[in-house]
Amino acid sequence: MIINLKQAAPFVPLIAQWHQDEWAHLNPGESLAGRIERMQRYLNEDDLPQMWVKFVAGHPVATAALVDNDLPESTSRTPWLASVYTEAGNRGRGYAGELVNHVYQQALALGYQHLWLYTPDAAPLYERHGWQVIADHQVYGEAVTIMCR
Repeated sequence: MIINLKQAAPFVPLIAQWHQDEWAHLNPGESLAGRIERMQRYLNEDDLPQMWVKFVAGHPVATAALVDNDLPESTSRTPWLASVYTEAGNRGRGYAGELVNHVYQQALALGYQHLWLYTPDAAPLYERHGWQVIADHQVYGEAVTIMCR
């Protein structure tokens, strides 16, 4: 089952911890408390940003978000797929792909024609799902690939 983060608000601290552990290096200076506070903006169903959570047997296992901009120097590109994460013990089961498709459909339903993302290491996976490489880039010293679908 995939639900909007607004309906899963009690899990924000856990999800924020997952994201902090995975991406703190891409958000230098942001603490876990800061991430939890920032995630409060995702607790809506009417505007961006929004996040969706995949639940299995009543437990959250994966996330993906739709945000206005995930790359500050690229303000003309919107919206962005962000925060695609699957808990380590649940990887390889297709949950992230299910969420990515869900977010893409949400973007289309909101009237967007394209969805953007950047990834440090999953470009081949996204390409297999119809995403196109746009450019190579650096985010806080890490090489990433910008993609569009």
